[in-house]
Amino acid sequence: MFICYVSFLAELLNEVERLRESYKIEKDAEKKKNTVALIRKFLIKNQEHGDSKLRTVAKIQDMIEVKARQLDLDFENLGMK
Repeated sequence: MFICYVSFLAELLNEVERLRESYKIEKDAEKKKNTVALIRKFLIKNQEHGDSKLRTVAKIQDMIEVKARQLDLDFENLGMK
């Protein structure tokens, strides 16, 4: 999963870099505007993907905290504290 995300980021950054180079050499204002819109689209897509990853991590962290509390309670109920 991590390798997939790294691959996704590498592809995204390559595409943004390609668009940036295209923007620098482009003379037509309308094409420059379209290139900026594409760069913005790719960056927003990456941010959404990152937000999704953060939500997943938060859910996992919540699950771990619940399990830790359950273990503490079970430990207390066994009279070992």
